[in-house]
Amino acid sequence: MHFFTKIYLLFLLVILFSSLSSAFLLFEFIERSNIEEASQNMKTSSNIISINLESFNRNMWRYLVRIQNDEELKKLIQTSEWGHDDIVKTILSMPQPIDIDFLVLSGRGYSVVPLSSVTKTYSGLYSLSLLRWHPFVGIKDMKDGLSLTGSIRIEGTGENYVDIFLVKDINRDFCERLTYNTTADLLLINNNRIVQGTFNENNLLIDIPEIDDTWSYKEYFGIIRDKEEYNAVLKRMGIVYDDHSDILFLSLFSNYPYTQRIERFSSRIILVVFLSAILAAFTSLLFSKTITRPIEALSAAMEKIQSGDLSVVLPAFSGKEVRQLVTGFNTMAENLKEDKRAQQNYINEIMLLSEYNEEIIESIGSGICIIDKELCIEKTNKVFRDTFLSNTDLPARPRFNQVESPIFEKELPGAVNKVITGELTSYSRDKLGTGEKYFQIRLYPLSGMRCILSIDDITYRTILENRFIQSEKLSSLSIMSAGVAHEINNPLSSIMTNVQNLIDAETNPKKIEALKWVDQETGRIARIVRDLLDFSNTDQNSTKRTELKRIITKIVQFSSYSISKKNIKLLYNLPDKEIFSSIPADEIKQVLFNLLHNAEQAIESRGEIMINLSQDMDTINLSIEDNGTGMDKETLGRIFDPFFTTKKGRDGTGLGLSVVYGIMKKNNADINFESSPGKGTTVLLRLPSGLKAWSEASSLLGYATKGELNA
Repeated sequence: MHFFTKIYLLFLLVILFSSLSSAFLLFEFIERSNIEEASQNMKTSSNIISINLESFNRNMWRYLVRIQNDEELKKLIQTSEWGHDDIVKTILSMPQPIDIDFLVLSGRGYSVVPLSSVTKTYSGLYSLSLLRWHPFVGIKDMKDGLSLTGSIRIEGTGENYVDIFLVKDINRDFCERLTYNTTADLLLINNNRIVQGTFNENNLLIDIPEIDDTWSYKEYFGIIRDKEEYNAVLKRMGIVYDDHSDILFLSLFSNYPYTQRIERFSSRIILVVFLSAILAAFTSLLFSKTITRPIEALSAAMEKIQSGDLSVVLPAFSGKEVRQLVTGFNTMAENLKEDKRAQQNYINEIMLLSEYNEEIIESIGSGICIIDKELCIEKTNKVFRDTFLSNTDLPARPRFNQVESPIFEKELPGAVNKVITGELTSYSRDKLGTGEKYFQIRLYPLSGMRCILSIDDITYRTILENRFIQSEKLSSLSIMSAGVAHEINNPLSSIMTNVQNLIDAETNPKKIEALKWVDQETGRIARIVRDLLDFSNTDQNSTKRTELKRIITKIVQFSSYSISKKNIKLLYNLPDKEIFSSIPADEIKQVLFNLLHNAEQAIESRGEIMINLSQDMDTINLSIEDNGTGMDKETLGRIFDPFFTTKKGRDGTGLGLSVVYGIMKKNNADINFESSPGKGTTVLLRLPSGLKAWSEASSLLGYATKGELNA
């Protein structure tokens, strides 16, 4: 009996010790869970407060953008007669996504329009100024309190503009809106003093840490207020843009739910321990195992969760208290698992979006470069790297002024800095690069004190624009020339006829000499008029074809005498077969005469002129080369301009090459000049073949394919 008592007492003590130990472990687990849950609730609530504030800022910013883009408001400010009442009426007619207390207009004076029931009047409403040129929202010190202020400037004609400010009073109602969907009380702190909140409390003993760039969040536990225990979160809210001081918000959370939970759980544990002690004498070891087994499973499951394994699921156990604990644990584990899965999906979406944006930037045909406020290159695309960074030895994050390229001007870094700081909203410049290539450089601002540099190759576009301008010049001049030449030709014919009659009738030698000078100069005017008429001629209805070898041979024979007088050799290289072109013979002659005459005048003494003729399929290649003085780039760019000439005195009218250009374009032919000073000039003509055109015309008109040559 004594031995049984010892055994019984020993077993009872073991059971009691096990029960108390289990209770202690459960208390520790619940306490730790309460702290973690309280911390998580504090973080969630503070994040909700931050999100509510961010949402209000974003809605105010979107409202500013809507005001800025409103076409009716732009048209109103573009007029010279507008008033604040018109602007207020236009703005108030727009749907308001947010609650605003004051609308302030600056420009032609100040206007303050209250939009809510707030009775507080700020003295600083009449001294508001823009913080940024673009839509901007920030916290301002209005002398009588803080406000959330958004601003935008809308430009009009001349010096007309209006600055629009949206003001929201940061009062108790605003703080209560920030704590919506939370159980927290809120205090706003600026310069170590409470400026607003959902309750008035100036005696909270909170150690506010030193504000620096690394600090943004701090938690406090066990704060006593009105004999009740609270937890608190101190978080950075933003800055006051007047003095750049920090705005902090203090979120206060009651510990009452957690203390109540511990009290309820404690009473249940005590009951379980008491019943376990009574039943220990009757149920022996089996009952102890029934108690300890779920605790061990719960402890093991907690360790797995702490190690990162969230797939733990505890089986059902007997006993109401243990079953509730296991059910709560399984629910907590499942919630943590779902939260982790959602977080991973969100991260994956962000990574996919980032990769997609990267692919878009890399595939853009323009050179793209992102530059930060320190003028360091953050990011480039493939075109920029291949064009400007492929052959340079630069660090991983080079400065923009370290990239050497002839298209980067000295003032470009300054323009980059102005775009980053907001002094310029954009920048564009066309620049001639290496190898006769043209580039367009553009700068755009980017958030985070950065800017985007875009470089486009516009060489082909520039060439097309120059050709279009040249064609427009010649087209306009040809119309004008036709009218002028026609009006001059009739009286000129009368003058020439009368001068010839006077010469035949005059006997005085001096008068005859003077009349001959008049006749000579009148003939010169007639030649100029004829050139103008030829320049304006647009007749393309000829169905004859021209044999070029015969034309070139005649032109060479005709020009050989004047060319040989200057000791110039005139050579030509013609193929054996006949070559036909659809360009009329008279026009071919005029083109060759003008080009040979220019080549002759380009050779000062002792030179050589070479004519080459060949045919490639349906295209005829005709070139005239001379070893004369040549032309520089500036002269080469103006040779087709009407009345432009490099000849001195009365030797040229400046219409020769303009007429040649008009003839070539009229007949769908091309002409190109290659020249450089001291190395002579080569003229390349690409003429259409006359075979196809002659065959079509002959079939339509009933002619034989071997018709008369127009030579």
